[in-house]
Amino acid sequence: MPPKRKTSSRQFSYLPILLIAAALAVLLTVYWSRTVARRLTMDFSYPYAALPAAAVAALADESLALKSSHELAREVEGLRRVNALLMAGASRIEELEAENRQLRALTGMTPPRQYRYQACEIILRDPISWDEYFTISAGSDSGVFDGAAVLALVPDGEELRIVLVGVVRTASRHSARVVTLLNPELKLSARLPEADVVGFINAEGSGHAGPGAVELTYLPYQGAYALGEEVTTTGLETLVPGGIAIGTLAELEPENLLFGDRSYRRGALQPLADFNKLRQVIVVVLDRDSRR
Repeated sequence: MPPKRKTSSRQFSYLPILLIAAALAVLLTVYWSRTVARRLTMDFSYPYAALPAAAVAALADESLALKSSHELAREVEGLRRVNALLMAGASRIEELEAENRQLRALTGMTPPRQYRYQACEIILRDPISWDEYFTISAGSDSGVFDGAAVLALVPDGEELRIVLVGVVRTASRHSARVVTLLNPELKLSARLPEADVVGFINAEGSGHAGPGAVELTYLPYQGAYALGEEVTTTGLETLVPGGIAIGTLAELEPENLLFGDRSYRRGALQPLADFNKLRQVIVVVLDRDSRR
């Protein structure tokens, strides 16, 4: 029999090293494989995974923007309301200042002899006939009677002047209804001091005067008229003192009409009062001492 070969001890000394090396190789292979697979998977699926995320982000941004817009809209609306309140307050202050100026001016004005001034407010206006009628806050208990002149204070440069706006049509105890110059029902005599003639307001009721103007008729044919000259009251009416400004001569028909056979001329006057801005008026009433 052949003799048995002896195993060298060196062969056994390399075995652990080989096992460790093999284990490391397996671990490296597994790690590299997982890394490569993960990268490939992420690169391939990134566009599909990023699209929903981008959409969600965009939706969130848009929602935030919409929320901010609503908040800004609420703030703007709040500021508008505050601004409207401030403007209303400023407008009311201006009205009060104007009323105070009028009252101060009124206290410094001397009424015609045998008359006194009664200040009052306009408390009611008819929307349909806004410029033709209104109701005031004074009546017979304050000395206001039918036919009394109703005046207003209007700017005249830096001063205020009294002008006619109408007359009292009917008076109750605590209020009165006023018919204005713009109402054709008001018939009143009028004087042109420069021409030294007398005519009549709304005497014909022909309606030839333009919007905002007042019919002025029965003017002497040969009078020397000038457009823009002042028209005043005559004093022929009992409760309408003379010399109160009414308006200015705005229109006058030609002197030589082709088929004219009248001995008088027609015209129109422009009232000095602004009927849209009337808030307070003055009624000319007979002084109590003069009625005794």
